[in-house]
Amino acid sequence: MPAAEHRDPQKRVATWKIPMTHPSQFAWDSEYRQKGQLFAGVTPGIPVFSPGERVLEVGCGDGKTLASMVARAAPVPQPSIVGMDISTAALTLCRKRFSRANTLQLVHADAARMPFPDGSFDWVLLIHVLDHFLTDGRERVAREAARVVHARGRVLVRTFSCSDFRAGRGEEIEEGTFLRGSGIFTHYFTGEEVRELFSHLRVVSLEEVSWKIRVMGETVTRAEIHAVFQEE
Repeated sequence: MPAAEHRDPQKRVATWKIPMTHPSQFAWDSEYRQKGQLFAGVTPGIPVFSPGERVLEVGCGDGKTLASMVARAAPVPQPSIVGMDISTAALTLCRKRFSRANTLQLVHADAARMPFPDGSFDWVLLIHVLDHFLTDGRERVAREAARVVHARGRVLVRTFSCSDFRAGRGEEIEEGTFLRGSGIFTHYFTGEEVRELFSHLRVVSLEEVSWKIRVMGETVTRAEIHAVFQEE
């Protein structure tokens, strides 16, 4: 069980002093401290949540997905949103970015050891989080997501696909997982891998989404696995 919660009312960040299991924790902190905001814009295609629903974004980073939820918040009652990340530097950026977002709580914790009771949330969002864990960590995060979502609640997953143009670049440290020079590694998934991770939940939808972009004058393919699972 996690230790007692420590909350700074000025920062609106809750921290649980628990063992961190994310091997890239310090690499992510370094990236955010050196470069600031890493991800511009907002995340497209996020569901519209109902008033009063509780939504957890695991691995909120510098707030790209949080921005898509906060920006369209309707009049009260609004969804209650929790952003959780292992990087204190990322949470500092979020705190500044969303200083006026009264329905947002930020939590510093490990995705493999979430400090929430069973069935706490209507939605759990895992958007490019599983990509940055090794096999054992991915399995633990998937179990934790299923634990903290309530009966009939949903888990939304997005990962990079093995069809993405970056798959295979870097040092392969596990099958399908490649290490970059920054110390951050990325796993590239098949749809079946994602399905297997959440085999204890019902599949609502699962598909590969791809699009073309130009990089240094070359047309390349970006590809992701998009899935929604439901607790029954």
